[in-house]
Amino acid sequence: MATVPSKFPDAKSPSVHLAHPTPSERRAFLTNNGQSWRGNLTIEQYLVREDAVYDYLTPANMTYWVLVDGDGEERMVLSSCETYKRRGIVAREGKVKDVVGHGIGSVFCRPELRGRGYAGRMMEELGKKLQHWQTEEHECLFSVLFSDIGKKYYAQFGWQPFPSTHLHLATIPLTTPSLPSLPPTRPLTTSSLPPLCTLDESLLRHRLPPTSAASPSTSLVTFLTTAELLGWHHVREDVIATATFGRPAEVRGAVCGEEGERVWCYWLRSWYNADGTNTERNHLHVLRIVVEGWDGADGGAVGEGREWVGGIAAVLDAARREASGWQMEGVEVWNPSEVVVEAGRLLEGGCRVEERETESIPCLRWYGERKGESVRDDVQWVANEKAAWC
Repeated sequence: MATVPSKFPDAKSPSVHLAHPTPSERRAFLTNNGQSWRGNLTIEQYLVREDAVYDYLTPANMTYWVLVDGDGEERMVLSSCETYKRRGIVAREGKVKDVVGHGIGSVFCRPELRGRGYAGRMMEELGKKLQHWQTEEHECLFSVLFSDIGKKYYAQFGWQPFPSTHLHLATIPLTTPSLPSLPPTRPLTTSSLPPLCTLDESLLRHRLPPTSAASPSTSLVTFLTTAELLGWHHVREDVIATATFGRPAEVRGAVCGEEGERVWCYWLRSWYNADGTNTERNHLHVLRIVVEGWDGADGGAVGEGREWVGGIAAVLDAARREASGWQMEGVEVWNPSEVVVEAGRLLEGGCRVEERETESIPCLRWYGERKGESVRDDVQWVANEKAAWC
């Protein structure tokens, strides 16, 4: 990567453009952004994690982007990011369509280059590019990102903020007795996930059409929580777990109930504290909660589904026990429904609902038909849970 010149290029200059990085440019910007995002990893371990993620997804599903000034070996990288091609569905007027949805992550600009409009120029160019990127099989109708700089910055480039609440549960020791009223749970391992993901997709395809038919002016959009998507989360997790604890994680979630009436959740351990002995900001994130026997589980009316509170509470209880063995401060469930909040309050040990104002704000850009002033007038983001994060 070229050094910083004495005169910075104008962000609006025609010589400034979006490109893909060379291997050396990729290594350089990962080393730079790793200073901010490595958590409790060393830079070397952080680079191992990023390589593992890229090898897992392959270029067909992950793309690196850079904003550069000029061409050739002497061009200067001004900002960088990465995108993920993911499977999505959109339901409108009672019909479901398969689409491509892109996730954007790791938007980064070196400190000495900030405040000059480079990240903004990159997002302007990227937003237009993604609408037609990797659309050989299905059209792209939306892209998302998760802002760590509040709700306003990315909105000016078309990514509007969506609900950003979470339920926080305190961890409890594994030896704490379970509430006798809760049903027993069983652990989910990696081999358990593919059939559950396939069933989850089938349930969504069944549930969304009638909901969309009842609101014909609204498009219901969601990413599908596929086994591949969960694998991406778990590859990242396992590199950190192995570096920190000497072993990868084995339990990926919990399930209770019998076939036809099961409740399950997938989870992810996230370590953000650079001090390996400090649990602050380390959380076990519930990636997604699925209720097999309730058609209103994704988009049900307020007040429905209370018969499932016990099952949801049981898998949340399993999550907070699992968290206690991995240096976690607590458990988080993003954008919980009324029923999930009620389940959390059933558990002893404390829970609270919080709204995130600056970190991990879900933001969506819609490429489909628009009638309202805001994206949220036209689009409902279904299953806006941690699984969609990138």
